[in-house]
Amino acid sequence: MRFIEETARDIIQLFNLNPKVILNWRFKNRIPNRYLYYNFPKNITTATDSAQLKRLCEILSSGVIDVAAFCRYATFDEQRLVNYLSGKVAFYLEDLSSLKNAMISIRKDVSVVLEILEDSDLQASHQQKIYDLLSREEIVWPNNFSGNETVVRSKKSRENSIPDKEREEIKCYLQDFLSQTSFE
Repeated sequence: MRFIEETARDIIQLFNLNPKVILNWRFKNRIPNRYLYYNFPKNITTATDSAQLKRLCEILSSGVIDVAAFCRYATFDEQRLVNYLSGKVAFYLEDLSSLKNAMISIRKDVSVVLEILEDSDLQASHQQKIYDLLSREEIVWPNNFSGNETVVRSKKSRENSIPDKEREEIKCYLQDFLSQTSFE
């Protein structure tokens, strides 16, 4: 296969080869054929995908999402994400779609709880959904709640209903979370 710098770097990364191999391939102007039939993932090429990736990086670096917990939730290699954020590796379309789908899933759960909080009569099953959301490890609540202890207190007292004042505060926090994590 003819030597192409980007392809060579991808092969070295995917096959965990010594980075000095690229010097030999560049000199010979060819990459060994045994790497020819490997199906490489697609790079992000469109402007829309690049904008979505940039927005995802902004969300993850804003502090409202715990990156390690988010990667566990999305079943994504945390080190790969850290390497991308530091500029060491490329990001592929499949990576973007899996992380975006995980973010959309979290946002959907937050939206469901927000709709539940709009209802004036909270049932026990609805309160359980609220507490489950508040105990999710992917969302960094202290940063999002500006140090407010009412939500932390309501997490611990599962047997009590949520007072109206705290319900309003939680609604405000969840709306703020949705606005901070939107892709538009």
